[in-house]
Amino acid sequence: GSVTIHLSSLKKHPGSCQLEVKNVDRLFEIVSTTGVQILYDGVGDRDWGCRDFTFRDSSGNIVTFSEQL
Repeated sequence: GSVTIHLSSLKKHPGSCQLEVKNVDRLFEIVSTTGVQILYDGVGDRDWGCRDFTFRDSSGNIVTFSEQL
């Protein structure tokens, strides 16, 4: 497989990253049971051709897991 990591630093939070994965729905089920803050509307299809979800980790970082449609 391949890995593409997009890292950024914004003033609103400590940092953010987006990770492309397979089976984002299963990963959402797992992550949503850990007590992290799920952001936006949970897992869903996006106009830009992916299915993803975003959460805030315990350090305040914003993490997105994404799967290409």
